[in-house]
Amino acid sequence: LTTVGEFLPRWRTDRFADQDVARIAASPVDNLPANAQITDYARRTGTLQMTLATPQAFDAAFHVLYFPGWVGYVNGHQQPLQPMQGTGYILMAVPAGTSAVMLRYEGTLAQHAGDLISVVALLILIALPFVWREKSAVAISSAGYLQPRWWIVAGLIVVIGVKGFW
Repeated sequence: LTTVGEFLPRWRTDRFADQDVARIAASPVDNLPANAQITDYARRTGTLQMTLATPQAFDAAFHVLYFPGWVGYVNGHQQPLQPMQGTGYILMAVPAGTSAVMLRYEGTLAQHAGDLISVVALLILIALPFVWREKSAVAISSAGYLQPRWWIVAGLIVVIGVKGFW
């Protein structure tokens, strides 16, 4: 979709080729061992679930590009994830036998902090007209004009600075 791969994660150094499309469409796991099979499979936005039956333990390379925020589970227990060299696919250790495997995108700390800051800013913006109305009525009757609100500009600069620094 891009000419220089600017939207690919930094872990993907290989270019996508036409044969990659066929491989990705054939199986959600890039390196399924011999005699292993996927008995159940479901993919939704932000979630990949499957049941793997494998005769040996292996590091499964899922056809999902690694990015911080993905969390992997095997039989309900969280597993560490890492990017596969070159392709950038998610690698996760899968034990021998039948295992329920799930990858779920849960986001990063920075994304959650940004969401929280956005919600707080939204609540402040909703509350400001009510606060201004009361103070403006007093200011108009006593001074005859609206007084500048320097603290709003300072607060906005602080919020933008915190988000930019984060």
